[in-house]
Amino acid sequence: MLPRIRHFRKTALGILLVVPTLLYFLLHHEDNVKRDFTLDLPFKSFDDVKIKNVPLEMVRLEKVHQTTAPEIAAVVTKKPIMVKRLENQSKKDKKKILLFIAIHTAPIRIDRRNALRETWLTKCVGNPMVAYWFFTDNQDTHGNVIKGEIQEKLKNENQVFGDLILSDTPGGLNFGLWYLWMIEWATERYDFRYIVKLDDDYFVCFDKLINELQFHRPKKRLTWGWLHCRKEGNIYLDEAFILLTSDLIRSILARKDTTLLCHPFADQSIGLWMNSVPNLLTFADSNRLGDPRRLEKIKLQKGREICHTKLGIHKSYPDDMRRWWNIYLHEERQVNPQVPPISYSCHLPIGINESKYGGPYTPKLCKDRPIWNFGEFFKGSQERLQKEEARSKVNKD
Repeated sequence: MLPRIRHFRKTALGILLVVPTLLYFLLHHEDNVKRDFTLDLPFKSFDDVKIKNVPLEMVRLEKVHQTTAPEIAAVVTKKPIMVKRLENQSKKDKKKILLFIAIHTAPIRIDRRNALRETWLTKCVGNPMVAYWFFTDNQDTHGNVIKGEIQEKLKNENQVFGDLILSDTPGGLNFGLWYLWMIEWATERYDFRYIVKLDDDYFVCFDKLINELQFHRPKKRLTWGWLHCRKEGNIYLDEAFILLTSDLIRSILARKDTTLLCHPFADQSIGLWMNSVPNLLTFADSNRLGDPRRLEKIKLQKGREICHTKLGIHKSYPDDMRRWWNIYLHEERQVNPQVPPISYSCHLPIGINESKYGGPYTPKLCKDRPIWNFGEFFKGSQERLQKEEARSKVNKD
C-alpha cells in the first residue's frame, strides 16, 4: 500500500509541475500565431474612430512598450507629455535596445498607421531589440493644445493600439523642434544604439535593416539615409528615413540649450547640427532608399522580390504598403544577402550653410522654441501623386 501512495504522490507532483509550463506555452504560442497573420484592425479610417469614454484602467497596451502611467494619463486626460529629467534614473534603468523607431504622423493619418501596423511593424511587436512609437501632434501650429473631436479620436485609437505619443511641440511645419523633443523623449526612456526617424509612408525591409545594424554598420558617428545632392552648402539626408547613432544624439542634446539652431524641416535642422561633428560618416544609401520613379515602381509591382534590392520605399501609401508586404512575404529568402559598403556619391561635401537661408526659413535658436506657422498640418504629396497616377491611367486607357 505504501509504495502505491508514494507513486501517486510522485505522479501528482509531476502533473503540478508540468501543467503551469504547458499553460504558459499554449498562451504564448497562441499570441505568436496571431502575430503571423494580417491584423483585422477596428479602425479603417479616421472617421471610423468612435468617440467613447473608456476608463483609464481599460487602456490596452503592448507589454513591449512599457508605457508609464503618466504617459497613459497624458493621452487620456489630453495633457501634453512633457519631457522632464527622470529623477535618479541611471542608464541601467532604461530599456536597452538596438534600434528606436520614431514614426512621425499627422493626426488624421490613421489609414497610414494601420497599414504599417498590418505590415512590417508586426516584426517589431515582441522584439526585444527594438521599440517603435507613432508621434503625432498634440498642439496646433500656434502651440495651443488641440481639443475636440480630433483629440478624442486619437485617444480612442491609442486605447486600442497603445503606440501613440502626443508630442509637446507645435504642429504643422515645425519638424526640427519636434525632432529635438522626440530624441530627448526617447533618450529618457531607452538605451539605444541607433535611432531612425521615419515618415508614416515608409515601407522598411526590417530584417535586412536589423541584420546590417547588428553585424555590419559602425556604432558611432554614423548618419544614414537618402541624400539631397543639389548645390553646395545645402547637402543633407532626407528626413523621411534618417538614422543616427546614439553618440550623435547625445551631441545634439548637449547643445540644445545653447547654440543649436532649428529649421522648419527636421532634415535641414539635423544637417545644421552635424556641421560641427568631426569625422562624420555619411552613408548616402540613395539606391536602396527613397521613392522609386514611375517605371521603377511599376517594375517592383510586377516583380517577385522587394527586399533583395531595396532597403526601404518612401511614399508607400496604404495600398502600396500592403502590396510591398505581400511581395516580401512570398519572395525567396536570401541566405547571404549582399551588404553594400558605406558610400557617399555626391560630388559636393555634406553640410548646410545657414547664411544661405533667408526669409521665413531662416534658422532660429532651438532654445527659444521658435514656431513656423505655414498651415494646419503638413499634408505631403499623397493626394497630388494619386491624382497624377489616376490621370496617367486614364490617358493610357
